Amino acid sequence: MDVQVLCREQFLNRQLLNATSSVTDETIGLDGAINISVSGGVPPYSFSWTGPSGFTSPSEDISGLASGLYSVTITDANGCTTTLTDVLVSSFVGLETEGIVRFSIYPNPSNGIFKVKLNDNQVDYVTVSIYDISGKLVYIKEQVKTNIFDVDISDKANATYLLKVQIGDKVSQMSIVKSN
Repeated sequence: MDVQVLCREQFLNRQLLNATSSVTDETIGLDGAINISVSGGVPPYSFSWTGPSGFTSPSEDISGLASGLYSVTITDANGCTTTLTDVLVSSFVGLETEGIVRFSIYPNPSNGIFKVKLNDNQVDYVTVSIYDISGKLVYIKEQVKTNIFDVDISDKANATYLLKVQIGDKVSQMSIVKSN
C-alpha cells in the first residue's frame, strides 16, 4: 500500500498524527529546550529538527539551544508526517540589571512542583510569591540561606501563574505553567 493510502486510512480512522511543543527559553546561554509530545499515527516515530545556524537533530526532545526559530517534521511508521514550524526559543541572556534577582525555575511547565535555583551565591533571606492571572496571591514561601528550594502549587488549578522572587530590595518575576 502506498503512503497516501495509509495516511488517508489513518485520517478516516481518526488516527491523525499530531504533536505539541513545550519550550524552555534560553536564560544563561545555550540552555533553551523544546520537548514535544506526539499522539496518533503509528509508532515508532522519527524526527527531523532544523533551527538557527544550521542546527539539525533526529531526537524527539532537544536541549542546549540558542534562541531562535525551530521546526520539526515527525514521520510515523506508515510514512505519514506532521510538522511543527516556528517554535520560538526566546533569549533572556544579558538582561541582568541592578536590582534584579537572577534565578531559574524548572521544570516549567510542571505538575505543580517547581525547583527554584538562585544564581546569587550569597543569599540570606528570600521570599517567593506566586500570583494567579487576576493578581491574587496564591502562594508565599520564605527561605533562609539556601540557593535551591522547591515550590509546590500542585493543589492549585492548571493555569499560568506569575512567580516573584525577592531578595532584599531586588525583585524578579517569571511566568510558570502548572499542568497535569
